[in-house]
Amino acid sequence: MVTLSLIQQNKNNCGMRIKQQLFVLPGCYQRFCDRLPEIRFPAQILGALYTDWGLAVAACHEGDTARAIKIKPNKNPISVTDRFADRFVSYHEGCHYLQNLEWRKAIKSFEQAKLEIKANSDWCKEIDRLCELQRQKINDFEEHLQFSKFWYELIATQPSKSYFAEYKARKVAEKLSNETISYHQGLKELQKIKDIDPNNSVTLNLIETIEIDLELQEIDRLWQQRLYEEAVRRAKRSRHEQVRFKVAEVCIDILLKGAQSGNLPFELMHQLGQWTYELCPREPAFMPIYSQLGIY
Repeated sequence: MVTLSLIQQNKNNCGMRIKQQLFVLPGCYQRFCDRLPEIRFPAQILGALYTDWGLAVAACHEGDTARAIKIKPNKNPISVTDRFADRFVSYHEGCHYLQNLEWRKAIKSFEQAKLEIKANSDWCKEIDRLCELQRQKINDFEEHLQFSKFWYELIATQPSKSYFAEYKARKVAEKLSNETISYHQGLKELQKIKDIDPNNSVTLNLIETIEIDLELQEIDRLWQQRLYEEAVRRAKRSRHEQVRFKVAEVCIDILLKGAQSGNLPFELMHQLGQWTYELCPREPAFMPIYSQLGIY
């Protein structure tokens, strides 16, 4: 019945005809293939119905994958059409397990059909859809990490890249929090994760946080060594506004405390104000100080 339906949809396909007039259905072909002229079956669903996987392929096409799993042949595919049929059933078997939220059972099935899956955008979309549903049912962090890796390595679509990168970045954050790696090591790992998904917000935010902390540590070291001008130059080179603002705040704090105590020379106060202006020229909170010091 599946074959007749597909033939009606594609009447120009003569791959299953004898002498351009007689349609040979799968049951007939299976019984009399040794007496019939050779037919070259296309590596697609219609051709797959004529292989030993035909009944399982038909069951998958009709949405009865559970039955297909039970009746599929336990043998190695030989022809190109055989291989397509085997992968077609394996793909549907993997989707069946995903639909039942048993992603680990789907791994072997999808691996067998991996080449065919990557070549079929509709199959990739369906796997994305089912994986999103599976993801919502996972609560354990390590399982998220394992599942995202499986999904990404299977089809590497944008949703899988984003998910995998997010949890790899979260793992780096966990190691930083537990102090099992240094900030520099964490930054190297995150740069590699960025190659998976350059626009992942979790990865980018964590990279920015680490870069800011490392820059502020370096600037604080220079400040403690009284290399104030070098510390300000280092802050001015930063691409992070937060770094420039933090150093400007330190300058303003010293300036204000010096003004209150009267122990800070005007030249130094002016220099601190100038550094602040160079770091944050448009900061509204600092404008009154710029005005009082005659800095514009």
